[in-house]
Amino acid sequence: MRVEAAWVLGWVATVLAIGFNLPQAHRSCVRGKVSGIPPARLWLSLQNSVLWLFYGLSGAGAIQIVGNAVNSTIGILILVTVYRLTPSARRTAPRWALGLAGVLLVAVGLNAVGGAAAVGTVAALATVLPGIPQLVSLVRDPDVSGLSPVSCALGLVCTLAWLGHGFLRADAAVWAPNLWQLFMASTVIYFLLRARRRRRSTVPTPLERRAAGHLSPGPRHGVNVKTV
Repeated sequence: MRVEAAWVLGWVATVLAIGFNLPQAHRSCVRGKVSGIPPARLWLSLQNSVLWLFYGLSGAGAIQIVGNAVNSTIGILILVTVYRLTPSARRTAPRWALGLAGVLLVAVGLNAVGGAAAVGTVAALATVLPGIPQLVSLVRDPDVSGLSPVSCALGLVCTLAWLGHGFLRADAAVWAPNLWQLFMASTVIYFLLRARRRRRSTVPTPLERRAAGHLSPGPRHGVNVKTV
């Protein structure tokens, strides 16, 4: 029963991991909204997906392979869009590309030397990194207009599913980094809800709009209005 539950939660998490990236891909790639998305986060997420992909190829199974192969592709598409719309950020792209190549070499080496356990350990550590630029970006400039609320909500549910999958399999490489992901997902949703409350507070109610409509800049009492 425990194994079956872990298998179900793993595939639920995989579907959600792919699904929660799709609204963000649509918001960025189709609608062209990239505010609040630091390129560093995208590069680190891509490196993280590559490591988890190798973790799956090392013996962890199809759950890791499918989700991370698809999400790597989505991440590349969003990254290309961010660089296309924010030319000033392109100067760091070569360094990040070299870093990704280095991660690929490290993953191949770890797979050859230590197998799935070694790759999983490094992947778990790498999972923590993508959230740091996002957290710094939100603290410095809490502009979340480029973030998809649907993606963020699905991401929180996805994290909970990965936590359950990791706990049931007793796989610390899976559940440990998702404790950090749970903190990060909750933090981003807090900023989204705060931005929504602020927008609502600045929008006049229907009663206020009607009252404003009745106020016209007509002549005031005590002021003589001369006509020519």
